[in-house]
Amino acid sequence: MDHAFVRNHTVGYERLRAEILARGYTLSWGAKVTGLDERQIQDLAEIYARTRKAIVIGNAGLSHHTNAVQTHRAFYLLAAITGHFGERAMGYGCLNNGGRSTGRIPLPEEKLPRPEMELSKNPVGWLESIEDPAYPYALRGLIATGSPLTQWPDQSRLRRLMDRLELSVYNGLTKNVNAYYFDYILPAATWIEAGGLAPVSDDSRFVWVPQIVQAPGECRPDRWWWVELGQRMGWAEVFTDDLKDPVNLQNIAGAAGGYTVERFTARPDYALRAPIRVDGDAVKERGTLFLDKRFPTKSGKIELWTEELEERFAAYGLSAVPHYYTDPDAAPAGEPTIAYDRPALVPSPFQRGRTYTRRVRIARRQEEPDGYPLYLATGRPCRAIMGHTAHWIRRLNDLAPDQVCVIHEDTAARLGIRDGDRVEVRSRFGQAEARAVVSQDIRGDTVFVPYSYGEKSPFTAWRSINHVTNMEARCPVSGQVAFRGVRVKVTKA
Repeated sequence: MDHAFVRNHTVGYERLRAEILARGYTLSWGAKVTGLDERQIQDLAEIYARTRKAIVIGNAGLSHHTNAVQTHRAFYLLAAITGHFGERAMGYGCLNNGGRSTGRIPLPEEKLPRPEMELSKNPVGWLESIEDPAYPYALRGLIATGSPLTQWPDQSRLRRLMDRLELSVYNGLTKNVNAYYFDYILPAATWIEAGGLAPVSDDSRFVWVPQIVQAPGECRPDRWWWVELGQRMGWAEVFTDDLKDPVNLQNIAGAAGGYTVERFTARPDYALRAPIRVDGDAVKERGTLFLDKRFPTKSGKIELWTEELEERFAAYGLSAVPHYYTDPDAAPAGEPTIAYDRPALVPSPFQRGRTYTRRVRIARRQEEPDGYPLYLATGRPCRAIMGHTAHWIRRLNDLAPDQVCVIHEDTAARLGIRDGDRVEVRSRFGQAEARAVVSQDIRGDTVFVPYSYGEKSPFTAWRSINHVTNMEARCPVSGQVAFRGVRVKVTKA
């Protein structure tokens, strides 16, 4: 622990320490819940604490649980009490923080409708409103990009809810499974056909992508569809045809913040890290944060615990000091987990009360989830494949053609499964199939099945593993789905 840093640059350490001790979060407790030896944990802790330049980086996997915000917060607190803030190459990097705006099209205030509160931080909550009377209104229409019908959870229920929408529109690159469920399809353009500003990493960096070729046939950039829609809805004086040009759009939307195309293309990599500061012809990008050890809080310090934080977390049924609990669909008997306060909805304090969420309470699981002995982890199949569209490119698909189920060799032997067998993965929400990969490099109580596969892929079609996940198990603060919080059974198909 860095006593000087804690004393000079943090608030609430004594409360943090008292709660950790009161809840029995000891070395032996940590060994029990992680499966690691006490000595391994102690060695890692000492190496981290004594390494001056140390940074921990967490990605979406940490977020795919019902304690998403509290998990990341625990890492931030760890970095703070060990003094790993205030210099370069240290701190905690959450690569799931989301984007930063670089500008907007000026809109006439008198024409803006009074917005309703958002139904949910997560779009699956929007669909949930269709059959849940606790929501103040129900979703009637949806315009979607990406691949909801492979990437979103609880696919069987999701598709049933989508059938009840009055209008659904999909903007995509391929005739994938989404094209079979949405009412209207808007053919999208690729980056080299569209041009425009693209986020390239999670450090608020943006790169200008020039338009190189025209989009074929009826394919159009996203902005083209939005301009046309705006014009048809009576906003023609705002959504003018010149906004269909990527250069015009960026120069208009980014002008106030200095994010003009000229400033991007003046850089060798066509990239700027936001926010920027413009001083004459000079452009200064955001550098390493908190080098002055001033932090964006009321106190100007890292707030480990304050009464205000406690009050805000209490609105969710949580505490400002992260308490350990397991996802409700994964927790074994006797393990702390969360129960949702249904049917009531409450405004979410960390979204400034602009969206609904559900309160939770932490309680111990009473019964064992019989029949589902294995934990499911999901994620990308390989570094080259981010989502469903990659499976429509033969060279990329061939890198990971099969939806696999990675299973420990001892578990596989007990279940009569051999490497390469087709297996069924089933939870209480649904089932999918995969090709078994028998391995020593996974826990015996866990299987890994990647997402991104779909039934309509042209080369190797697979039913999405998200038929197995649960849309209702979400972090009460962030709305993140517990994609890695489901118990399953695996059998030979």
